[in-house]
Amino acid sequence: MLELTQVETYYGKVRALKGVSLKVEERSIVALLGANGAGKSTALKTISGLIHPASGSIRFCGERIDRDSPERIVRRGISHVPEGRDIFPYLTIHENLTMGAFTRPKTEAAETLQRVFSHFPILEKREKQMAGTLSGGEQQMLAIGRALMARPRLILLDEPSLGLAPLLVHEIFKIILEINQAGTTILLIEQNANMALQVALYGYVLETGSISVEGLAPELRTNQYVRHTYLGVKE
Repeated sequence: MLELTQVETYYGKVRALKGVSLKVEERSIVALLGANGAGKSTALKTISGLIHPASGSIRFCGERIDRDSPERIVRRGISHVPEGRDIFPYLTIHENLTMGAFTRPKTEAAETLQRVFSHFPILEKREKQMAGTLSGGEQQMLAIGRALMARPRLILLDEPSLGLAPLLVHEIFKIILEINQAGTTILLIEQNANMALQVALYGYVLETGSISVEGLAPELRTNQYVRHTYLGVKE
């Protein structure tokens, strides 16, 4: 579904991505792991059109998208849930969700909203509440729900468990699995590498802008370097 080939991205003169190549198969969950500053968020921003790569190619369903605008990429079927959620705090939950459907026909909105509420019942109960008054976990649910309103084929998730209590982390990952099982492909950046590799089919490790390790998730969970560096296993 998604293929990056030798993608290089710069911030000014700083090369943030150094020839990154990766693939995401349809209906899979793929994890992108790495330390802070490794280039993970830059990779998602490059895919979603917020940054254009200096070289290399990005293909989605066989078509190049690396020069498309963010709006065009959303219309193609890619939604991006950024780190930090970036909800609209002074709009209601309903208004935030409606904003997510701006590329879709208005006739779809009510049906899609009910699909979102099936994943996040708490958002339906608080539909008229101002988004800025929600807890961190509820805001993360809202950010994912807003992305789903665009009816994406692929969701880019950037650190969905960041700052959440352990019980909420498990809830968020349960919902991520539900969304995937309903047919949506997911590219996941997650600081909790253990949780990410439990739900993912395949994984990549990004270090200082380059892919250093890749493999099936079960293989990465047993990889000595990944276990020591990212899973916290001391042997």
